[in-house]
Amino acid sequence: MKKLLLVADVPKEAVDRLSQIFDVVWLPDRASVADILKGALGAQAVICDPTVKIESLVIEALAPSCSIISVCGNECMLIDVDAATKNSILVCTSTVTVSDSVADMIFALLFAEGRRIIEGNEYVSFGRFRGPCPNELYGDDISLKTLGIIGKGDLSRAVCLRAKAFNMKVFYASGENDGVLDKVEAKRVTLNELLAFSDYVTIHDEYRLTKENFDIMKSSAILINAVNTELLDENDLVSAIKEGKIKGVALDVFSKECAKELSGLDNCILTPNMGCATLKKRNIMINDAIRNVLDYFDGNTLQGIVNEID
Repeated sequence: MKKLLLVADVPKEAVDRLSQIFDVVWLPDRASVADILKGALGAQAVICDPTVKIESLVIEALAPSCSIISVCGNECMLIDVDAATKNSILVCTSTVTVSDSVADMIFALLFAEGRRIIEGNEYVSFGRFRGPCPNELYGDDISLKTLGIIGKGDLSRAVCLRAKAFNMKVFYASGENDGVLDKVEAKRVTLNELLAFSDYVTIHDEYRLTKENFDIMKSSAILINAVNTELLDENDLVSAIKEGKIKGVALDVFSKECAKELSGLDNCILTPNMGCATLKKRNIMINDAIRNVLDYFDGNTLQGIVNEID
């Protein structure tokens, strides 16, 4: 029976299913490097969460026997793919589309920041609520405001459709036209035009915002990033927030340093990379990871291959 190293927070039913085919070593997704190294010895396959670091040291321990690392997610940023390729280990991810889930999250952040929902919850939780909403908790309207979407593609389209449902005017900035966005009357503008006239800005792709971009934005604008930390210069963003150049920010992706600077500020919302964290998507990704391992040993075509093995 082949040995499978499972480093993931998965339902017991999934473990039972795998145990019928493999000798499973099941470790929690926060297992120590020492435990992972121990479990790696003799493993022919690995299934792991995208939060698990599989660096060169672990790859070297896997190399004599392992053929495939299958990730329960649609990214593998914490896996040393180069080391895996060098050691002829295939890396695969789920191919499930998460645009709708991330678009939902972007609008959740937009509403939470725009309507000051987090602050309202804290106001009640701390026992300060005595009657009608106090003036200091008044938020902004969402309907009829302008949303600026930076980037095109599936996620931008999903966000645009939600914005249109709330009667928002939509701009998008991209190096190329997006026919679907054009059809739903999103207006393509330059990045500077988008930043200058948008009440809410969500960044998805193509550009990286720095100080000169934040200087252009409305002082009443709210910025949202639920995609990638690299899309913002976080030092410049922190300065823009603290200097009042923009009204607020809602981030689902950020560095530890950025979190330290912005945590606790009333005009900042930080959530722990929850964009595609829904039960439905999670179950699909787990099943995709299992299917890739089974298909590999059955000689079937795999999905979501990240690297090429000679």
